[in-house]
Amino acid sequence: MGKIDDHLEPPVKLADASAPKKPADPVTQAYEAAQKAYHTDLDKYWSGVVAIKKQHQTVNDFPPDYAGPPKPAGYDPPKSPSTLPTVNDMLSDWNKLAPLATVHSHIPRLTIDESSENAFKHAYAHEALNVGAKYGLSRKQTEITVESIYNFEDAGTGTKDLLSSVPLRLTDPDNAQNEKARRNIHPGSTAIGYNQLLMATSMSFVDGSTAINDRLKELAKEEPARAIAINYKRALLADVQQTVHKELADLAKTDPGQYIDGNGKFTEPLYAAFSRSMVPTSNGMTGRQMTAAVQALNLDRDIGPVLQAQQLDDLF
Repeated sequence: MGKIDDHLEPPVKLADASAPKKPADPVTQAYEAAQKAYHTDLDKYWSGVVAIKKQHQTVNDFPPDYAGPPKPAGYDPPKSPSTLPTVNDMLSDWNKLAPLATVHSHIPRLTIDESSENAFKHAYAHEALNVGAKYGLSRKQTEITVESIYNFEDAGTGTKDLLSSVPLRLTDPDNAQNEKARRNIHPGSTAIGYNQLLMATSMSFVDGSTAINDRLKELAKEEPARAIAINYKRALLADVQQTVHKELADLAKTDPGQYIDGNGKFTEPLYAAFSRSMVPTSNGMTGRQMTAAVQALNLDRDIGPVLQAQQLDDLF
């Protein structure tokens, strides 16, 4: 969800270091240092929350409180324009990653296969109910949970391609001009869709288990007329998982104490660091480009609803 582990945009933005500026006064310096320390602690807390939820355990403590000096009067550091990927950037990066990842000659080069907003929403509801049933929730209980998350994350009007901080006035799914505008905006964070999954979170869901692959296999059986297309996607997803896992493993070797947990699993800080990395990997794409490409899977008519529903699997 968009409120968890958002490492990509630091809360306090300072002026461009390359621009001439006068040194900050001691009061401002103390405030900025306290903010930096606080948000470091906050990131650690949310990373711990993600790890606990993956074990389907209860989070019993609250986020740390800020105990530093108050914001100085008139403090208003210049904001740098966002350079985070647009939806169109994510789709473009997917079109680069897919052919690099494909190792099975029988798999056609697949673009993201989108559907209408209503069809996607129906498919997501189907997946949400499937996850709820797995945990013994009634249809009504699942509906209440999903609606609450949707109202909180998207004000009840978000689209499947809505990125964090994109104006809600652009969410009319039937307005082509709105869609064009939405997909060209550099967002405040990379959270996308009904559950506002961050790029790093989507990557952790795709790389961290075969749950999406297994569900696609079930969907192929449920829809025999589309079984071939869905199974192609499942095979391509497996190729993508193999490709990104190799690059993640290379990054994990640089700091195994932080990036690999006691069970040998990759940690949330690794996925976050990979999603920020501008260093080319062995295939020529940067970690950020590869993570953006995986984020585009949230728009696919078959993979997207399953991927978004993985967030519910962590919550239930």
